[in-house]
Parts: sequence; C-alpha cells; structure tokens
Amino acid sequence: MKRKILIIVFSGLFWALVLMGALYAFSFRLNGQSKVEVLYGDNYKELGYKANIFSINLNKLVKIKSNVDTSKIGTYKIIYELPFKLLVREVEVVDKTSPELNLVGDGVVELNIGSEYQELGAKAVDNVDGDITSNIVIKNNLDMNNLGEYEIVYKVSDSSSNEASVSRTIKVVDKVAPIISLKGSSKVVVKLNEEYVDEGFIATDNVDLDITSKVKVENNIDYSKAGTYYIKYSCYDSSSNYTESFRKIEVIESIDITYIKGILLVNKKYHLPADYNPGVNSEAYNALLNLQNDALSNGYSLPLLSGFRSYETQKYLFNDYASRNGFEKANTFSALPGQSEHQTGLAFDVGRISDDFGNTDAGKWLSKNAHRYGFIIRYLKGKEDITGYKYEPWHIRYVGEVASEIYNAGITLEEYLGVA
Repeated sequence: MKRKILIIVFSGLFWALVLMGALYAFSFRLNGQSKVEVLYGDNYKELGYKANIFSINLNKLVKIKSNVDTSKIGTYKIIYELPFKLLVREVEVVDKTSPELNLVGDGVVELNIGSEYQELGAKAVDNVDGDITSNIVIKNNLDMNNLGEYEIVYKVSDSSSNEASVSRTIKVVDKVAPIISLKGSSKVVVKLNEEYVDEGFIATDNVDLDITSKVKVENNIDYSKAGTYYIKYSCYDSSSNYTESFRKIEVIESIDITYIKGILLVNKKYHLPADYNPGVNSEAYNALLNLQNDALSNGYSLPLLSGFRSYETQKYLFNDYASRNGFEKANTFSALPGQSEHQTGLAFDVGRISDDFGNTDAGKWLSKNAHRYGFIIRYLKGKEDITGYKYEPWHIRYVGEVASEIYNAGITLEEYLGVA
C-alpha cells in the first residue's frame, strides 16, 4: 500500500516537473508594441508574433482575429489565440493630416485708402471631414482709413484638432491724385500790356487734406505780345500722386470789349462793337445740350427759344419793341444793339418766355440746376436796379466754373465782378 502511494506521489511530482519545464520553455509574445497607431487611410502592416515551446515553432497554431479598418478613425483590436493562451494588440487609427486651406483670390491685395474691403474668403478641405470651409475663423486688424500693410489670418481645425492657417496681406495705399481747384475762371482774356492778377487756387488731397502750399505755379505769359498762354499749377501729395491744372490766358489787341476776371461783361454800361460777331460759343452750346438732356431725363422740357443774335438782328428787334411799347418800357426787357448778351454767343433763352415761367416745375429745376452746367440766371428777381432789366427766369448766361459760386452767393454777375 505504501509502495503504491509512493509511486503515485513520485509520478505526480514527475509530471509536475515536466509541466513546469514545459511552461518554462513556452514563449508566446507580440512583435512590436501592444498598442500601435496607424494613420487614417494607410495600410496596416502586421507586426507579427512568436510562439514556441523549447525549439518547436508554434506560429502555425496561432489564430488571428482582427477588425482593423483604416478608412475609419477609431480603436481596434487584433486577437492572437492559442488553445491555452491569447494576446491582444490595440490598433488606433488616427488622423494627423492638417486640412488643406487655400485663399480665394490673391495673397496680396492693394486697396485705396477709404475704400471698402470685400472679404474674398478661403476654402478648406479635410481628408476625413471633407469640406470644412464653414469652420474657418478669420481674424484681421484692417483699418481702411490709415495707410499701411495689414494681415488677415484664416484658421481652421478638423475633428481631430489638426490645424491649418494661411494669411492674406492687405496694402492700404493712396493712389488718388490731389485736386487743384482754380479760383475765378479757367479761361481769362486780358488786353495787350495789361497783366492778369492770379485769383488763386486751392489744392486738396484725400489723405493730406489742404496742400495748397505745395502747389508749384509756372507762368510764361508775355503780356507785350498777343497770343494764347497757360499758367500751370502742379503738385504732389505725400504718396507721390501728381496732378496739374491750367488756366488759359488770352492776350488780345485792345478792342472795345470788357473782360473782368476773364469774364466778358455786356450790359447797359459795357457794350459790344457792331462788328463783334462770334456766333454761338461751342463750349456754351455743348453745356446747354447737357443741361437740356438732363432736364428731359428728369421730366422737364427746356427747348431753345433764342441763342446768338448779331448786332443788326438785335437792332431790328429792339426797334420793333420800342415802336409798340415805347423806348423806356422796351429798354426794361430788351437790350439796345451792342448791349445784348445774345451778341456774345454765350446767352440762351430756354423753356418759355413768360413772367410765371420761374414758378413752373421746369423753371424751378432750371433755377436750381443751371449752375451745375456753368450757367446763371442772368436777370434775377429784385435785382433790376443792378442788371437794368426785369426778371427773366428763362434767360441763362454761360460763365463756366464760377457759376456755382455766383449761384450760392445769390448775386448778379455785376455784383460778382464788382461793378454793381
């Protein structure tokens, strides 16, 4: 009995020792890390394993189970299984690719100071999330009222917190030339050996404001010789934008025509000679056409009733009015020959010859807008003692650039010229 028990004990010890030796000799392990990362869209490359006991290779007995899908971000498991043991490897599919972020339009944009910046935007596409343009965040320190270079930064993040950024440079520049505004007329007529006294000018700039002091004046007029001359006014602003303006000076032989401040003056005191016959002034006539067209577009008809009249034509008209109304009365609404503005070619009667024309819509439009085309209402209401003629809301006289100054002051041509 004791012998059997000893045999059993020794047998158990033997197999226990055998099992312990087998376990000691057994090896089953993963190649590489048990936790690995794989980039989204890449192929997962199996790192493998090693299984053996003593010198016997057990790899063929290992069964592998895997659900790795690199087309989807997430954590997956690969299970390596032997009948008596299994191993697990975690595979994390990750996205470490930044979105593709591109500007719409140019990377460097020049804009003139004071203008409005229109955001051009950007587009963002991610390898996982697709179009993520709506996720773009825009930051800028743009100040369109101050010269300088500014940066607009566009940033975007995808669902994996990968970031991308681009920037656009905005150059706020000044490319607007200054404006030189001449005081008085831009066309002046002076008699031989009489010198024109410059009426002055104002120079303004969109950035530098008043730069009158920077204007350079060039004058090569020879008042002893009849001819056409120009006074040149020019200047640069602080951004090197250049501008120039000219005043035309006509030096003429002495004749019985009165120019004051470069404006031909005709009234009961200042006359024209009988042989003065210039015809219709083309500049004045073109201005009249513009006035008529704009009036028509606003719903008002201002037909031309009378334009240039020669000395002889005016003589016939005045004599006819005088024979019917008497000299004194005729001289309140009609001019003697040589005293009519119509002989200058610069005066026109438009609309309707009627005392109440000024109360009509067309007459009111003419009164408020004639100066925009270089015309003034020559004979104003309440100024009869200055002009010598009754109110004529239909009679307009071309004086050019100074028309707005006369209109805004509410004065007659005589008052403007200082001969009232």
